[in-house]
Amino acid sequence: PQLRSEQLSDSPHHRAEARCTANSPGSKKYSISLPEDLAESVRTHVGPGGFSAYVAEALEQRVAMDKLREIVADFETDNEPLSREEIEAARAMLRHGRRDSGGAAA
Repeated sequence: PQLRSEQLSDSPHHRAEARCTANSPGSKKYSISLPEDLAESVRTHVGPGGFSAYVAEALEQRVAMDKLREIVADFETDNEPLSREEIEAARAMLRHGRRDSGGAAA
């Protein structure tokens, strides 16, 4: 993966434009704007070669959480709301799954 980042001087929020390219099958190039400090923090953390993978992983996690919210909302439409104990048990399972896959705890 490669990253080309440039500061947009006319932006009042000092945003960085990032062009992320992952050279793997099924990948497509997108141009996104990110807050410069966030982009630089990620780049410092993962290095220039890991930026696209880091962003892809974050988006995968966000999509999974959005789907989970939809599942819970659908469930609660037809059932009683989840109890505090059920929510905590689900969180514990998510934490365990993230540790197994190398992700951060919830």
